[in-house]
Amino acid sequence: NAEYGGGVCLVLFVFNESKFVTWWKIHKKPVLQFSLFTERNFLLANLGAFTAVLSRTIILLISILYLQGPFEKDPYFAGIMTIPLGLGILISGTFAGILSDKIGRKLLQVTGPIVSAMGALGLALFTDVSNYWKFAAALFFVGIGQGIYTSPNGASIMVS
Repeated sequence: NAEYGGGVCLVLFVFNESKFVTWWKIHKKPVLQFSLFTERNFLLANLGAFTAVLSRTIILLISILYLQGPFEKDPYFAGIMTIPLGLGILISGTFAGILSDKIGRKLLQVTGPIVSAMGALGLALFTDVSNYWKFAAALFFVGIGQGIYTSPNGASIMVS
């Protein structure tokens, strides 16, 4: 029965959102102008931001489930153990914003996902007998890459 309820909610959501888009097209001064997405740089920067947030969310969710499984941690402590991801974003995001003003955004927008992918590759190599500190280091690298990417990408969205 839950599947039917989810299907009904999905249909109602699509119907409601189609009315929303139609309503915004009619009005002369909408809050969100969909014509902005016709500009290539704006569209690609927003798609990049979406994929970065999606990948970060997936990595965080899988990491918490991994820590609850082989490490047998409770959900609260498993969430605490994923702090290195946020620390990596915090540290690198600050410096990436400053660095992007000096060397430009494009190099950092390429480097960030590469560093993040290297950290994700490190996470993929873990087993049930792996050391937590190596796991935390890989999470930290994912966060470093995300932080390197997010600041210059946000600037690209604002400039376009």
